[in-house]
Amino acid sequence: MENNNNIEQFDEFFKHAFESSSITPPPSVWQGVSSATSSFGTATTTSSWLGKLGVMKAAALVTGVLTAITAGVLILSNKAEETQTNQIEAGQTTKTENVLPTKNDANTVLVEEAEKPTSPTDTKADNSTNQINTNNSKGNVGEPNPTVGVEPKNDLSKAKESYQKNPKTSNQTTQPSITCNTSKCCINQIVELKTNHLKDVVWYRDGKEIGSVGSITVLMDKPGNVTFLAKGLNDNGLEAKVEKRIAVYEANAAFTHRQTKGQMSLEAKANALKSQWFKNNVLVAENVPKITIEGKSSETVKLTHILTNGSGCADTAVETITFNPFCDAEVTIPYNIITPHDMDGKNDNFEINLPEVGYFYLVIYNSAFQKVYESTNQNEVWNGKMFNLGEPVPIGEYTYTLVYGCDGGTNKMVGKLTVN
Repeated sequence: MENNNNIEQFDEFFKHAFESSSITPPPSVWQGVSSATSSFGTATTTSSWLGKLGVMKAAALVTGVLTAITAGVLILSNKAEETQTNQIEAGQTTKTENVLPTKNDANTVLVEEAEKPTSPTDTKADNSTNQINTNNSKGNVGEPNPTVGVEPKNDLSKAKESYQKNPKTSNQTTQPSITCNTSKCCINQIVELKTNHLKDVVWYRDGKEIGSVGSITVLMDKPGNVTFLAKGLNDNGLEAKVEKRIAVYEANAAFTHRQTKGQMSLEAKANALKSQWFKNNVLVAENVPKITIEGKSSETVKLTHILTNGSGCADTAVETITFNPFCDAEVTIPYNIITPHDMDGKNDNFEINLPEVGYFYLVIYNSAFQKVYESTNQNEVWNGKMFNLGEPVPIGEYTYTLVYGCDGGTNKMVGKLTVN
């Protein structure tokens, strides 16, 4: 009976110790203590009771340690709950940043999170929501928190949704380009260029700035390759540039001319795929590199040459040319053999027949190039004597030179005659 009383006193001692520590151990702790102490009820001797008491002390020590650990966990849990409640009441929230993958190139849109100002109405609504969350965290009965597990719909979320639904308009750039009305042109041709998907444009021609407008017109005044460069901002607002090369070809219809009496030879300076020649606007020849035309003394004519080269470029050359003056009178010499030595009175004179001319000059030389006759009178003849005086000149071959002029031009004739 005494043993049982001692056990009851020991049990009361442990209960009082735990109650005074303001720690409420779970029921499992009390069950462990009761199980340990109940084993003492079967003790009948003092020695066995003392052995049981040692076991009881060990059980009590283990039970105390477990109780302390359990109490510590409960205290930390309550502290964490109170800290979270205080943060919610103070309006503190955890900011989560969602940043879309970015790339530093012309085909990417960089999305940055923007801070949204909080209006008084929004602040009031946030406080109301935080109050509900606080009540729920304290274990009060209330409505479930609708924001738990839901990502806030901020500007960044909207941008992300737009990026996923329409990636073409969000992160892809249409390549800028130059539209030109030709890829090759002829010299002195006007070319129009404009840009696509490029704004704030600055234009360059062979490295030299020529304008800052969206479209330009340029006179191609030099042959060769010309490079145009356009710099500006693409559809995403990034710096971009694009260039265009144009080949400029030249056609040359120029020609040369050379005159003889009453004739003019014309020859093109460049090869042609197609050509046309005109005299006084009248077509006289086609697709030939050179021609000969005729004209009167001192006649002025308009000559036109139209040429198309292998590149499809055309050119026109026009010249007004006056034929050189020349005498168109016809010369007739009846005899180039005279016989002044036979004394028969026949065929004794050297005559030149021609219409009336404005200028006349005749000179005759012997084989030693000595002058034997000279005259400026076209109606006079040579009778075979030295300057038409004395005895006939020796028999042999002689040379004459005739120069005459009319219509502002002169002609020259050189020939041989024989004296018998």
